[in-house]
Amino acid sequence: MTDRSAYLGIDIGGSFVKYGAIDDEGKVIISRRTPTDLSSGPLSLLRVLLDVLDGLIENCRKKKYTAQSLGIGSPGTVDVRSGRVTGESPNLRGWVDVELRSPFTKFGLPVVVDNDANCSAFAEYKFGAGKRLQNVIVMTLGSGIGSGIIIDGEVFHGAHSSGGELGHVSIRADGERCGCGNRGCLEIYASATAVLDRAAKLAQFHPDSKLAKIDFTKEDDSRLAGIFAAAKNDDQIAVKLLQAVTDDLAIGLAGVFNAFDPEILIIGGGVVDADAEFVKIIAQKTARLTFKSATRKIRIVPAKLGNQAGFIGAAALGMMSSAPTAD
Repeated sequence: MTDRSAYLGIDIGGSFVKYGAIDDEGKVIISRRTPTDLSSGPLSLLRVLLDVLDGLIENCRKKKYTAQSLGIGSPGTVDVRSGRVTGESPNLRGWVDVELRSPFTKFGLPVVVDNDANCSAFAEYKFGAGKRLQNVIVMTLGSGIGSGIIIDGEVFHGAHSSGGELGHVSIRADGERCGCGNRGCLEIYASATAVLDRAAKLAQFHPDSKLAKIDFTKEDDSRLAGIFAAAKNDDQIAVKLLQAVTDDLAIGLAGVFNAFDPEILIIGGGVVDADAEFVKIIAQKTARLTFKSATRKIRIVPAKLGNQAGFIGAAALGMMSSAPTAD
């Protein structure tokens, strides 16, 4: 049997490197993860990535697939032309000024490098909730707020490779200081990390609230689920917290809709995974704040691809780069 084509993707995260391979239809053939290692600076992580790619190619061979391309999604500002990480991410300190394309060219594959949030957005556009649409925005409410913008089927990068950082749009001029250095960023108030921090502080001041029964020291999804469960049980401290979070998100998203007029806005991440109704509430509040011609048919929906979106999108970008062009 002739080997089939596989497209490889690597998604660099603050805690884990997720990686895998997809086929021509976007079906996941391989899905793996390994801890992110910055113990010796960027070189230690590059060694991990090189080992990951070596193993991916070998696994594809065993499954009778031939690797055709590689896509890499990285935190921070990524110059897609040079394949270099030029700006540091608040969630991956020390990962900057890294040549991310050149070390992988020895494998003989076309290599595409982009920001990790752009990769996730491209995955949802190509194979997920935005399939068959052309103007798509994706936001992920995780440790921060990652976002990517697809305009007319192309990833929007901006003039300095920093376009699409919607989590760092300020919604409060005199707000809290963000890890990026600015004040009042949406990320501070509406990321999964922010929701947990806000809930933990409220629990300290309201010992009678159901929030006080949540163990915020745990590193699992039970904390977010506990916040939503408390609100559904009419715990007024939890109810007011989620009202504040959705208000903050609506302010930020209204500006996004007014600026870009997308066909759809897709939201993923731990906050959305904890409660499916959350997205509907955000959509209702956002619609009240937007320029009506842009949101008469407003669509805000949950993401479909979950934690695999990053490497799927990176692989899909690589697939596009390896596709033959018309003469």
